[in-house]
Formats: sequence, structure tokens, C-alpha cells
Amino acid sequence: MPNVFITGFERSGTTLLRRLVSMWPGYEKDVIHEQRKLLTYKTRQEAENNYNDQYSSIKSGEKIPYYGNSAFILNYIERFHDFWPEGLIFHIVRDPVKVAESCLRTFKRPMQSTAQTYAVNVQAVLNWLLDEPNTFTIQYEKLIEKPKDYIKLIYDKLGSVPDDTVLDKILNTREPWEYEGKRMCGLRYSDHVGRINHNGL
Repeated sequence: MPNVFITGFERSGTTLLRRLVSMWPGYEKDVIHEQRKLLTYKTRQEAENNYNDQYSSIKSGEKIPYYGNSAFILNYIERFHDFWPEGLIFHIVRDPVKVAESCLRTFKRPMQSTAQTYAVNVQAVLNWLLDEPNTFTIQYEKLIEKPKDYIKLIYDKLGSVPDDTVLDKILNTREPWEYEGKRMCGLRYSDHVGRINHNGL
């Protein structure tokens, strides 16, 4: 499996995307870790030595929000490519107004300034990623609208697409389950993730 870096602004769908990626049958861990320390080491070997104590192998997953500063995320992407030039970057974006509405409910942040900050910073990242290899931008609204279609695209990039029976189980099962001897973590939300209904699509 390739190394994976997941990025997106807070409240833009990074958790949903992280869970879906980590449920790919070929993935080597139940959940992608969200530690930022991985990309702060001077060399890839330092990073791998540090994490080998905790993980059997480094298949990195990172969820790094923008915090209103596109330079922050671009620095992390550069570090990721320094360590793993062939690694995959999944970048999720969402309607700025919806991000602002969610931030207002969750963090009490003012809507107008949040939407403007998000729009400016996400556009800067999108412009920068145009020339980056192995980078795939996913629109949150489309992922929610057609989840099976999009996880097929995501899993194809990861290496293989399971059959529809497995995909349906990935999207509709909340509790842990087994697949070919591997423990699958389930989407573990009480009723829904975004607007994906666990009782049917």
C-alpha cells in the first residue's frame, strides 16, 4: 500500500475521508493516526524509527487543518513528498459557507470571516497542488451524494476496489466487523457520517 496523507480544513470532511480510507481492505491498520510529529523529523528514517515502536510499519495518514494559514499545510505536503515521493495525497474541500456554518456551531466562529478565510486558503492550496503528482482533490458534497462511486475511485488509487458487497458493508456498518480475517473498524457514528445514512444509500 502507498503512504497516504489526508489533508483538509477543519469541518470540511477530513474525519469522514480518514475513516473511509482506513477501511480499505488492504489497509494495514484499523485507523490512520493523526499525529503531526511524523513530518517534523529531519529525515524519513528518523520518522520511521520513532513510529516503528508504535506501528508495525509506517503507512502515514495525517489530518492537518489549515488554521487560516495555507503556508502551514503546504509545508507539511512538501515534507511528506520529501519522505515519500510516491505517496498519495487526498485533499478534501467543502463549500465555504457550509464550513463556516459548522465552525459557528462547533467553535462559535463568525461565519463571514471563516468562510472568507477558508475560501482564500483552500484556493491557495488548490493552486499549489496543480503541479503536485499523486494528488487527488475530493469534494465533500459529491462524496456525500455518491459515496460508493467516490470510494471506488479512492480505493482504486490505493490499489484495488473490493466488490459491491464489501463496499456496501463499509458504508453501512457502524460496528467493527471482519473481512478475510482482518478486523474492519466500521464507521462508528451513532446514526450517520455527514449525510451518509447507514441504513441505506
